[in-house]
Amino acid sequence: MTSSIKIKDSIILITGANRGIGRAFVEEFLKEGAKRIYLGVRKLDSVKELVAKDAERLIPIELDVTNEKHIQAAFDRIEELDILVNNAGVAHMGDMWDSGRINDARHEMEVNYFGPLLLTRAFAPVLRKSRQSAVVNVASIASFIPFQSFPK
Repeated sequence: MTSSIKIKDSIILITGANRGIGRAFVEEFLKEGAKRIYLGVRKLDSVKELVAKDAERLIPIELDVTNEKHIQAAFDRIEELDILVNNAGVAHMGDMWDSGRINDARHEMEVNYFGPLLLTRAFAPVLRKSRQSAVVNVASIASFIPFQSFPK
């Protein structure tokens, strides 16, 4: 038996909420009646316009998913959470044989793998307290289909 997660009246944290898919999640969750949405972003100014749409329900929070101090600060601030959306991601374009590519690959792993892992581990105790909870991990098609290289 499967059950669906109710968005109405839920408390949600979305990483990378300032643009693209993250922003689309914010807008859809607002329409569906989310009680509160924490907008996890590296730069608070990047969501100023979005927050102005509904400052009571949209709470910006400085959150670089590669920064454990930011993760701890977010955990300390968010006392209730029903849904964690691990959306922040990065893809460095270019030929994997370029000399600087190994640093790009390390950065991708920090953001795309370790970031969601650390956030999920940090918020697991809060999510367990929820009567319903979910962790949503957003992934690129690149995580399923290998590419020889991305053009710059």
